[in-house]
Amino acid sequence: MVIMVMGVSGSGKTTVGQLLAGKLGWPFYDADDFHPPANIEKMRQGTPLTEEERVPWLAALHNLPVRRVTVRNQRSRWGSCSRRGTISLNWRLVQAPDFVRDYIVLHELAHLKEMNHSRRYWGEVARLCPDFPAAECWLKQHSILLA
Repeated sequence: MVIMVMGVSGSGKTTVGQLLAGKLGWPFYDADDFHPPANIEKMRQGTPLTEEERVPWLAALHNLPVRRVTVRNQRSRWGSCSRRGTISLNWRLVQAPDFVRDYIVLHELAHLKEMNHSRRYWGEVARLCPDFPAAECWLKQHSILLA
């Protein structure tokens, strides 16, 4: 199990994460350690990361190999994953909440382990993104607004 503590720079995420990990007897990993220095500098300046910058970070957190990230004008899907490790995302996702965008990315990253939608695949999605049903529900209710 992974617990992520998220918040803006300087909000105490590291302190909370270290205390929580200590109480649970778990190892602590600072998510910033998985970002390249350029991403850390952008975040320090208050600049949001693009999906092209966030996908490799999410992949690194889960030790999954991504070769390339593209953002495209897809008409019928939110994302896709090729056997070669290319993650393609629909540009309209920028209008969705972070938890929905993260779900789509993690959904596609799960295809790096299972290139189908089998039970094993959905088990991997649940492992990577335990609250994925909430994101799917949000998409069903709001996807028309992202057109």
